[in-house]
Amino acid sequence: MENSDGVIFSSPEYDHSITSALKSILEWLFFQVHPLDGKPTMIVGTSYGVKGTVRAQSHLRDILDSPKVNAHVMFRNEFMLGNAKENLNQMSGLTCDESIKFLEKCFDNFSIFIDMHNKKDNRRDLNEN
Repeated sequence: MENSDGVIFSSPEYDHSITSALKSILEWLFFQVHPLDGKPTMIVGTSYGVKGTVRAQSHLRDILDSPKVNAHVMFRNEFMLGNAKENLNQMSGLTCDESIKFLEKCFDNFSIFIDMHNKKDNRRDLNEN
């Protein structure tokens, strides 16, 4: 994570939140190491429900935005695929053309978000020297 340009988190919604495994990993990871401090991040997910991963992503965003984590989470490009049984196929992945286009747009926007973040960091480095 520390050497990556950005990090994408993908989580299903489980009991209106992220899975306990992801929560546990995040707690252990950020106990002493802070690899996401200032790092561009994106959240995606899917669930069987109609609303996709709205509540799980909100919970994960709160965790990633907390002072000990301090990740820079990309807003307004949340991919929350609902009705996973109907919209995903084990062999071919996403089956809905609109969802595919939106996910591709989210990934494109994340690349731009990373580039903007890196340019900002480069300007900060130049000003410090």
